[in-house]
Amino acid sequence: MMNFIVMVIGTGAILGSVIMLAQTGGESDPAAIFWFFVAACGFGAVMLAIRSDNAQVGYVHQGQASYGAVRPAPAPKKQRHWVVFHGTPSYSNAESVLREGFIVGLPGDFGAGIYTTFDFALASKYARDQGCVFRLYINRNTPFLDYDSIPGRSAEEKRLYCLNNNVGLVFVKKRQFFISYGYSGYRSSIPGLERVELLDKNGHPVSIQ
Repeated sequence: MMNFIVMVIGTGAILGSVIMLAQTGGESDPAAIFWFFVAACGFGAVMLAIRSDNAQVGYVHQGQASYGAVRPAPAPKKQRHWVVFHGTPSYSNAESVLREGFIVGLPGDFGAGIYTTFDFALASKYARDQGCVFRLYINRNTPFLDYDSIPGRSAEEKRLYCLNNNVGLVFVKKRQFFISYGYSGYRSSIPGLERVELLDKNGHPVSIQ
């Protein structure tokens, strides 16, 4: 509102000065000099109001808002995938997985399923001496449940709840990994899995001929 008032006054000063200068004929007398000064001040007031108004329609930058009425900046484009890892102790296992899918192993601490972690170093331990590591890209829109929110006291009760209720992906927050539950010894899949890459224990891409 204040900027609007300043612009009105400044514009009025400019118009009034132009009229008075026209009446004096532009002669270099004290009156002409005075009205020229008023016009200059009016022009400066208008420009200052315009600049201030533009500044108030600012953007948030790295969490810091500019002064005035702020519009949020466009949110950065989110990554499409969670990138997780799964170690396997041999290249023959890796070839079998690429060809036919994962086999659910013996129950771990949280039940029988396919375990994937955000920690490459942890996954590489399961690759042992002769194995490799899968780098898996899971779509971030894939529904999942937090492990602690699943009904049941034991890991087996939670696993059975997920299997009976079509819960395909479970996140264990305190360990920062996903589980896709299944039945030991049977093939299974990871919901939302869109891309698979194979790495050696040092994180270098490898291919299986």
